[in-house]
Amino acid sequence: MRLGPGSVPHPYEVRRVGRAWIVARPEALAFARNAVASLGSLFAYAETHPHRQVLESGRGPLYSVPGPDGRWVVRRYRRGGWLARLGDRYLRAGLSRQLPRQLPRQLPRPLAELAASAGARTRGVPTPEIVAAAVYPGVLFYRAELATRWIPNASDLAALLFGPRPLEGEERRRAWEAAGRLVRTLHARGLVHRDLNLKNILLETRTDPPGAHILDLDRCRLTDQVTAAQRAGMLKRFRRSVERWGRLTGRAVDAAEWQAFDAGYGSGDG
Repeated sequence: MRLGPGSVPHPYEVRRVGRAWIVARPEALAFARNAVASLGSLFAYAETHPHRQVLESGRGPLYSVPGPDGRWVVRRYRRGGWLARLGDRYLRAGLSRQLPRQLPRQLPRPLAELAASAGARTRGVPTPEIVAAAVYPGVLFYRAELATRWIPNASDLAALLFGPRPLEGEERRRAWEAAGRLVRTLHARGLVHRDLNLKNILLETRTDPPGAHILDLDRCRLTDQVTAAQRAGMLKRFRRSVERWGRLTGRAVDAAEWQAFDAGYGSGDG
């Protein structure tokens, strides 16, 4: 695996620490390099930090830790579904030497997500800014980590709508509207998300209106225009996620909630 200065979007820089590759914004580069050099990985730094906060995740823990310019959220890439038995290992074969404008599947996960995130943010899609990524290549597999800026007072939509202390009343209606506006923004600005589910929508609860952010962009694609079939597929995936959480928690989503989502979608960008 070879990376170079031209492989990542501006202003990110690439450095090597032992066998690991670090890709980071200039203000985060020295910090990320030191963390990997001293403890072996960004994730090891985060999980042993005395001021870490553990955040909920379906594929292992996330950690919020102090960074050089605010708090970071650090996560390790892990397999899901029928590949979950591989844990955090990804096949190294076929990795490209450089990062093209498109997002072929053979790219290391954090670099694909970095490219999608940078492109999405350029288009005005709200998503947490990536500050650093790390790739640890082995003989057959690689492991990878990502650090993003922490968004305070925010939780994923699954927790807010179906968690132990779900939003109620007007707050719940506003959350559904915010989700609708975000999905409309994705469609209007050309982001095709392959896994649009409640865990991948982060909602700021103390802003008016609530601010919604899209997560998990490593398998996303930017396009000039999202087709009707792509829009329908994303909305279908979102609805399946809502229905699944409803079954798991025994809380059915009523027509008024879907109307709030539709109202947000209708008033959103584009």
